[in-house]
Amino acid sequence: MTAMKLCKLYLFACAILSPKYHCFSTTRADQNDDTNKSITCNSAIKLLHKESRYHKLNSMPHKWGGHSGSQQQQIVTLVNNHDHSALWIVQRQQQQQQQVPKKSRRNHGDYCLPGTYIKCNDVIRLMHLETNNYLHADGTTTGRSSRSPLSGQGSVTAIEDDDNANNDWRVICSGNDDDVRREKNSGGETNWKRGVEFRLKSVATGRYLSGSSARQFNVGNCGEHCPILEHLEVLTSVREDYLSLWVVGGGGVYLFK
Repeated sequence: MTAMKLCKLYLFACAILSPKYHCFSTTRADQNDDTNKSITCNSAIKLLHKESRYHKLNSMPHKWGGHSGSQQQQIVTLVNNHDHSALWIVQRQQQQQQQVPKKSRRNHGDYCLPGTYIKCNDVIRLMHLETNNYLHADGTTTGRSSRSPLSGQGSVTAIEDDDNANNDWRVICSGNDDDVRREKNSGGETNWKRGVEFRLKSVATGRYLSGSSARQFNVGNCGEHCPILEHLEVLTSVREDYLSLWVVGGGGVYLFK
């Protein structure tokens, strides 16, 4: 299924299941328009890695194998191929489900009421639209964890278990953005927005979602028939640096009340 068809299907579901919400899709061409750029609950977004010139955070139904593999779903970044596999649904962390009335909990997305703004410093979860698995950071702040395959840093995978605390990520907006600085200076809360640099910090491990254009899967490190050839490694790092910067863009589906 193409990215456009997947977005249209998601928009159709929005219109049928949530008639009181406004849904719209974006493409790369309209990232600089004047529409509301805030990220909201249950929106389908794409995360672009800054250092690698906007490779997209991506997952496909392949698992890390071998004797040392986690047997969990692979997470990588790539440019354009399999674009539909770069869509992620924004949810809140598991414990916040208790704040939602039981009659509203029709699915996992109800942990986060559709159309509600996500604020900088909020804790979220990202569910992969194509496979329904959650972005997952392996390990704890004090214990050992699985290692990423190329750099040997913290492993990032996607898992089905929606009760796992290692699926929680804190949105840390960059202080370099004019809107972020202005709202911080005024004492107000800043919304997470498209086109604004941010980091995702794993609540469980204290490490940052990261990557590097220098860490690419090739025949030498992955094999001749590797399904992720020319994709880039995704990992968690203790460093809050340029390699851990991301932006939301490149298309998606957004919900607003």
